[in-house]
Amino acid sequence: MIDTDILINLIKSGQLIVILDKYDLYISIITLYEYLRGLKILDRNIIEAKGLLEKSFSIILLDNKVINCACNLYKALRSDGLLIDDRDLLIAASAIAFELPLWTGNVKHFSRLEKYGLRIWKEN
Repeated sequence: MIDTDILINLIKSGQLIVILDKYDLYISIITLYEYLRGLKILDRNIIEAKGLLEKSFSIILLDNKVINCACNLYKALRSDGLLIDDRDLLIAASAIAFELPLWTGNVKHFSRLEKYGLRIWKEN
C-alpha cells in the first residue's frame, strides 16, 4: 500500500506506470482524498484523475475492519501520548487491517506505529 507522498512522487517522476507493471498496489481512500484535494487546490480537474487512480489501484475503503483497527490504534496512541493526525492514523489502520506493508517516504513518522502492527515497506 502506498502513502500519499509516494503517490505524488511516482506521478511527478513518471515512474507510476513502471511501478504498476511490477506490483499490485493499494491506496487508502484517505490517500485518494489527499491527492485529489491537492489537485483541486491547483484548480485541476479531479474527475479524470480520480478515474485513473481507481483504475490503477485497489482502493481500501473505511470499512468496519479499518475503523475498528483505527479506534484500537487511537486508544493505544492516546494512552502512550503519541497521537498522530487522523488521516495518517486511518492510512496506517488500512495497512494494518489488510496486512499490507506501507510504502512511505515518512518512515520516521510512521515507524513509531510498527509496535502496533504496521509494517513499513523497505526497498531492497
